[in-house]
Amino acid sequence: MPIFESKTHIICADSPYPFRPRENSRPLIFMHIPKCAGTSLDTCLSKRWEASRQFKLLGPTLYGGFQDYDSFGPNVRHWIHEDWQNCPVDIDYAAGHAGAKWFDRLYSNGQKCTVLREPKMRILSHWLYWRTFSEADIGNWGTYTPRLELARCDLISFISAPELASQIDNVIVRMLLYPHPLIPGDDFIPPEHDADLIADAIEAIDQFDFVGVIEDSELISKLEAWLGYSLVLTSENISRPVPEDLRHPLRQDLTHDTWAILEARSRLDQCVWDYVVEKYVQANPRTMQVSAVAHSINRFAELMR
Repeated sequence: MPIFESKTHIICADSPYPFRPRENSRPLIFMHIPKCAGTSLDTCLSKRWEASRQFKLLGPTLYGGFQDYDSFGPNVRHWIHEDWQNCPVDIDYAAGHAGAKWFDRLYSNGQKCTVLREPKMRILSHWLYWRTFSEADIGNWGTYTPRLELARCDLISFISAPELASQIDNVIVRMLLYPHPLIPGDDFIPPEHDADLIADAIEAIDQFDFVGVIEDSELISKLEAWLGYSLVLTSENISRPVPEDLRHPLRQDLTHDTWAILEARSRLDQCVWDYVVEKYVQANPRTMQVSAVAHSINRFAELMR
């Protein structure tokens, strides 16, 4: 029996690709969840169209109550679209760190796709990625800089900072549902409405035309089957070396207390990831999770060595 009940699709248990074929006449929309191999996927997906027929953006979903975008350097500011004005409508492909509702409002005829990652490992990857930022990198982010600098603290401080809630706290659910009256912008999501938010997030993920997880070894072949053409995936935005003065054995950060907070910051996302693994990947979530966590921890430990 499935863990969750679908509200929108009926999927045959023996079907390896439980998605209707892509309709090429409709725009392709890629909701890029941070640290889910999205840069590589975006690069290969976008090759099919001329630059003039594409739109790449950073929406407000990940920035909570922050609004001082004009303090950003020009090479960052031009990606930010805090409202729907001045966004191109006549495009073939759109992608970026923007929420599902954002894309739906702009491209109601679009076909949405996204890829998830085991949620605790997504948070760890986010911490390590920001930890590699140089002073020049951070200098592009204006008054948002103090938030980026929190990645130079230990992991428990990073995941405990309310000002980073929109970047680390159940980000999959935030991107599926933003804006939502039960999701604060600059604070962690309180647990009393978990059941409602999980139900809403599952309903939202079922509105996507393709969804997968990066832990699935057949992800690319499934995506190709849906698209109807082959993809050439390259390595993009790969992990840069962590500066030596910020390295230490990763086990120092993975204490019992830290792990408990990681669980809290990913509890809603975990339900969505489990649902996608069982329904769309047709695999056992716990088996896939154990393997994914072990692989990621070993890789992250090498980055911090």
